[in-house]
Amino acid sequence: DDLGGSTINQHGFLWSSSNNDPVFAPPVPAYEWKLNDNAANTTVADSYGSNTGTSAINTSLLTSTGKINSAFNMNGTSDYVYSTTSISNPQLFSVSLWFKTSTASGKKIFGFESSRTGTGSTSYDRSIWIGTDGKIRFGIYNGSAQTVTSLNALNDNNWHNIVAIYNAGSLSMYIDNVSQGTASGTASTYSGYGRIGG
Repeated sequence: DDLGGSTINQHGFLWSSSNNDPVFAPPVPAYEWKLNDNAANTTVADSYGSNTGTSAINTSLLTSTGKINSAFNMNGTSDYVYSTTSISNPQLFSVSLWFKTSTASGKKIFGFESSRTGTGSTSYDRSIWIGTDGKIRFGIYNGSAQTVTSLNALNDNNWHNIVAIYNAGSLSMYIDNVSQGTASGTASTYSGYGRIGG
């Protein structure tokens, strides 16, 4: 299976400073990829700062009409974008993105992985994926998986907005501004890279 033409648009990853206190250290963007890139190169611009993304193939081969401006249409296997700069063990973060798909593939939409490229990361969690039942899941993994699952299947080929939040042991997920539930667990400890697709 692959994502079968899942389209991802307007992706952002936010994390706090080292004291993990949202009162004294408001979250700041690790990066914001609007995915408006359409060129014969692999650069994905960071509209907030300097954490440029890199696409596995030229962005001109991925570009598609998005919910907001352009988007990337990814196949779920060899198409992915990774962050240039690693992030050390984020314990307070949120991920926001728009997506649409018509398949229930079991493939990843977003992940935090120890490897920038390929599909063989030794560490991976803080992930969002679509299950074979068409439902979206946000989860962490530290010996066992802890997940929040969407209330409904979302492989309806319509645009949906996901906001996934991890706050030092607490997971929550919102889809189209509606809470999908919460879960508790401890995220794995490692430095890694944000990745979409793949």
